[in-house]
Amino acid sequence: EKGAPAPLEHTSRDPMKCAVCRAAYEKALDRVLGQLRRSTFPVKMICGWTLLADGRHEKDLQYCIDGAIAWRKQGWRERSHPGNWYPALAGAFLVEVRKYRRDREVDAAIEDIVAWFASTQESTGGWYKWHEGALRERLDYPTVDLGFVSALAITTMITAKAQGLRVPPETLQRAEAWVNRLTRDRGLAYGTARG
Repeated sequence: EKGAPAPLEHTSRDPMKCAVCRAAYEKALDRVLGQLRRSTFPVKMICGWTLLADGRHEKDLQYCIDGAIAWRKQGWRERSHPGNWYPALAGAFLVEVRKYRRDREVDAAIEDIVAWFASTQESTGGWYKWHEGALRERLDYPTVDLGFVSALAITTMITAKAQGLRVPPETLQRAEAWVNRLTRDRGLAYGTARG
């Protein structure tokens, strides 16, 4: 069509070497860095993974790591998202950080998160918005476990154990049994239905 922009030509299958893809990535990364200090805790954790993979922005990465270490100080409320999503996101991020650097503060934060998971694991073997909340207080609510939170909790514990950190074996065994039950049935979902 006359006057329409020419289609973009990719210069490589590797997005980091392709002129089109690399330009889009850099533009997106600039946006992330511009918003990072004003972002919510979950966004900081996701940005942390991006910055860890990128490897060029050490101060911004450290800002995300410091936020993950201080997960309980980020508007902490046990009976809301900071009581489940915050440790789940922080734990999954910090065990990834630990693959590239050893740091006592990171280890202590991971162990604190694992201890939190152990203390809040439900009788089902998974995790919910708050400990046993769906089972006792919201009997009308069809969801028992938050599958995505539980998956991040399990990821954190398996990776922490593989890295030599202490993970209570009974917590991990119950979580793995929970996953096996779900994957044979309906699979993981944001909310796992009763029954």
